[in-house]
Amino acid sequence: MKGSNPTAAQKRWHDALCKTVGCVACRQLGEFNPVVSIHHIEGRTKWYAHWLVLPLCESHHQAGTGNLVVPAVHGNEAEFERVYGRQGQLLLSAINTLDLVGIEVPQIMRYFESVLYLNGGRTNVVWRKP
Repeated sequence: MKGSNPTAAQKRWHDALCKTVGCVACRQLGEFNPVVSIHHIEGRTKWYAHWLVLPLCESHHQAGTGNLVVPAVHGNEAEFERVYGRQGQLLLSAINTLDLVGIEVPQIMRYFESVLYLNGGRTNVVWRKP
C-alpha cells in the first residue's frame, strides 16, 4: 500500500531536520553530514508516518550504499539501534537539537516527544491522534 504525500507542514519539518540536524547517526559520532534523505520510522502508510522521521545519510539509511562498514537501518535495524540507539531516541535527540538552536518544532511533535519520553524512545506504541 502506498502512503500519502507529505503536507507542506511535514515538508517544512523534514527540511528543518535535514538542514539543521543532518544525519542523526553521524551526529552520534560527532560529525555533521547534511547530505541526507528522510527515513520513515514506521513506514509511510500510517497517519503519522511523515512526522516520525529521521534524517539519515545513504550509508546509515540503506545497506549496500556509501560506507559499507557502518550499520544501516534498512539492512540491519537491530545492529543500527545497538550502535546508535533506538530510532525514537534519535528522534528525541533531533528535536532537542532543533530546540537548542531555536528552530521551531511543530506542535504535533511535542505530542510525539512526550509519548516517546514516556516509553523510553520506543516507537511501538499505539499512537492516537491528539
